[in-house]
Formats: sequence, structure tokens, C-alpha cells
Amino acid sequence: MATAQPITLGKPVPGQGTVSTPLTALSSPPANMPNARFRDEDVRLCWTIVSLPQACGPMDLDTGAPASLLNSAVDTDVASKDGILEPGQPIAVARPTARPPGSFPTGTTLGQGVATLEALGAETSYNTGIAGSPSTSGTSSASTGPTGTSS
Repeated sequence: MATAQPITLGKPVPGQGTVSTPLTALSSPPANMPNARFRDEDVRLCWTIVSLPQACGPMDLDTGAPASLLNSAVDTDVASKDGILEPGQPIAVARPTARPPGSFPTGTTLGQGVATLEALGAETSYNTGIAGSPSTSGTSSASTGPTGTSS
């Protein structure tokens, strides 16, 4: 069973291996919540998967998916078995204008580096899949794996 991790409200303090990117405010809140402040869950980040060329696209910051999801229509050259990347494959994430600060290996435990190929549609290239990840902290940050974080 996973140990509960603390949640830090406010701006997270970036650590080593952190990728920070702003979350864009949505222009209009829902009519039933006029004072709410919503942020777009999609940020543009670049992923380097195994030794394939870096690919950039919109990434959902999703706390409900138990694995990192790669769009099977975007990442057509990624080797997998039954849609799951083999453990130990390096994945790096960076802003479009920056070098990746490091990488995380794919794993076999949900919430701990599992990466899968999924049909994510035309609007999303990647999905963080951070449910249960030990390095998640804050309401404006999301982990892409055991050592990779996007804030």
C-alpha cells in the first residue's frame, strides 16, 4: 500500500530534476462558479522516449491516471509489449526551449514509472499519470515519474 504524501499549497519549491512551466489561466470560469480560478491542465512539454527524437506536444496534468500515457498516434515508433513499455526504458521531459534535467526509467508498478501507449485523441500527446506517485507535491505540480516533476 502506498504511503500518503504531503500536499503543499502554493508555489512548489523546484528540486533537482524539476521541469517548471506556467499553467495558463482559463479565460472564463463555469457559470455556476463565477469566482473560481481554473488553470488549463494542458501544458506544452517535450518528451524524449528511449532513443527516439524529442517530440513536443500538449500534456495533460492528470492526477487520476495510474501510468504515464503516451499517445499511440504520436509515438508510433515506441516499442512496447501489449501497449506497455518494457521496464527500465528512459523517458525525459523538458520545456520546448530547454534540455531535459534528467530522465526516469519506466517501471512495473502503477504510479511508479509505468508508461503505456493509449489512444489519447488529437488534443493530447502525453498524460502525466501521477496517481500514487511519491514525488507529487502541490496543487500546481505533477510528477511524470519517480524523479521527474512538472510544476
